[in-house]
Amino acid sequence: MTPSYIQEVRPQNYYYTHQEIRQGHTHRGQVLGAAIGPGSNSQYLSIDGYTDNGRFGIFLRRLADNNHFHFNYDRMLNRPEEWRQGFGDYWRNRTDLTIGTRALYNYNEFLITAELSWTKLFNYGRFDYGQFGGVNISNFEPYDITNTYFQIGVTYLF
Repeated sequence: MTPSYIQEVRPQNYYYTHQEIRQGHTHRGQVLGAAIGPGSNSQYLSIDGYTDNGRFGIFLRRLADNNHFHFNYDRMLNRPEEWRQGFGDYWRNRTDLTIGTRALYNYNEFLITAELSWTKLFNYGRFDYGQFGGVNISNFEPYDITNTYFQIGVTYLF
């Protein structure tokens, strides 16, 4: 969902937005959208095994949250020319990495599902925008958090 950098040669907007059509891009009046949001991108890898009674697997996900805004905002700030070459505020972009496992088991008329995942959220909240002031890889202090998620579900099939 991150737009290309064609804006270097002509104006470029987020997906789903338009300068002249205020409601943005729609399909028969319904707003188009993606769960990750405009300007973001994600990758997802899953390996699953299937049995007669269900499924089990592991997964890995990466989500870069609204990189388009992050890098464009960074380029608008009043900085020395060497910091405005298109790579943006490299050290404070928001990225989530998740690793997890999941299972589904069919027992008589019941479907039992479970998921366990661990996520590290890099640069959570992206605080102090605009206060770049010489931040680089050697003096950058990240604000990272982690989260563990567990879900179990039971569905009756009738």
